[in-house]
Amino acid sequence: MAHATTDLIESWLIPMKMKRLLLFVTVVALSLVTSGVLLAQANPFVGTWKLNPAKSKFGARAPPKEETITIQTVGDQDQVMVNSTAADGSASSWGYEVPVKGGTGKILLPVGCSFFKVDR
Repeated sequence: MAHATTDLIESWLIPMKMKRLLLFVTVVALSLVTSGVLLAQANPFVGTWKLNPAKSKFGARAPPKEETITIQTVGDQDQVMVNSTAADGSASSWGYEVPVKGGTGKILLPVGCSFFKVDR
């Protein structure tokens, strides 16, 4: 009789252990997949952003005709590029990049510009 009870217990425990193992493996696999998706979207600002002048306030100055900001991660840098057309039709492009982990960034000069001078 003791042998039959042991067989019954073992026949019940082995499937339970397999079910637990399968559940554990499934949870680990889903965690890895989910963390990969979240890491891919670590910076929610990455993408192309277009100004909607109707939803923006400019005070007394004229709003630009259009403005597009493109944010992307290049290597270990977040790069921001701004392209705009002013109300008078003049175009401008400029940008900057900063390390993803923080630190000193740098200004990306417009095409054809070799330096900036800032007067205070």
